[in-house]
Amino acid sequence: MDKALKPFFLELKKNFAQFSIHPLLALGRSSYSHHLYQYLKTKIHAGNFRAWTRIRIEDLKGLLGCSEEYSRWVDFKRYVLEPALKEISEETDLCVTYKAESGPKGKAKKNVVFEIHQQEYQGILFDLNDNPVDEYYSTDLSAGVLKACEVLTFKPIGKSKEILLRAIKDYSEEILIESLNNLQSDWKEASASVRGGVVHKLLPSYLKRSQEAEKRLEDLSAKLQDREMAEGALMAEKAKYERLAKEYTQNHHRELYDSLDESTKNMFSYEDCPIMLLEGLALDIIRSNKQ
Repeated sequence: MDKALKPFFLELKKNFAQFSIHPLLALGRSSYSHHLYQYLKTKIHAGNFRAWTRIRIEDLKGLLGCSEEYSRWVDFKRYVLEPALKEISEETDLCVTYKAESGPKGKAKKNVVFEIHQQEYQGILFDLNDNPVDEYYSTDLSAGVLKACEVLTFKPIGKSKEILLRAIKDYSEEILIESLNNLQSDWKEASASVRGGVVHKLLPSYLKRSQEAEKRLEDLSAKLQDREMAEGALMAEKAKYERLAKEYTQNHHRELYDSLDESTKNMFSYEDCPIMLLEGLALDIIRSNKQ
């Protein structure tokens, strides 16, 4: 063996990214998706489910083969980056979000930071004899939960499925379905780059709010002896608190965003952060002050 090649072969196991060919085959014809997937896959190490990586935008363009195109960041984001990330998150074993970092003067975008989550492959798997294994439908979730997930194009696979099953155990199936349905507006508002993390980040707060509303309805029903009257009173109370939360969010938008944990900030920029997430924080503050 040539001495110049020897180190590459001996160190191959340390630096080599191993992954199934099936997720690559699931991607479309765009070379951007293929190249970006292979790059991101090298950042997930065996046994890990999450990773972060930072890359210069110019280096990323070179990696994707479009160095001479899309000189404006907004065009590169719109026509290359976000479509590729959307396809990767929907069709492969990675769920990826990103945020762009500005240069020293705070104007032009300089770097892209990716947050990579390992998930089970969402397409058709194959066993060792090349027989297809339908993983998606081998689930013990109810038709109601699956329908709510389908509306969100949220696939209950792997870690995502574990989150749903845990929610059913800690709350109830009815509260989970209600929470998933209430998430629709946030899902639609979110940009393609962050949509994959909306359910994971917002579902706990919706579960908590749905459970609190159910308990409040039971308390009102016991006092009023009439469920219809109790539901009307609850809706009026809910509308009042939602109005107060909207007003608080408008006046303390930056303060609420700054109070988010770092992992949420990595997923949602100040501009892209779902307004309902901030209004949920505002609602908690208002209710705690009322008590």
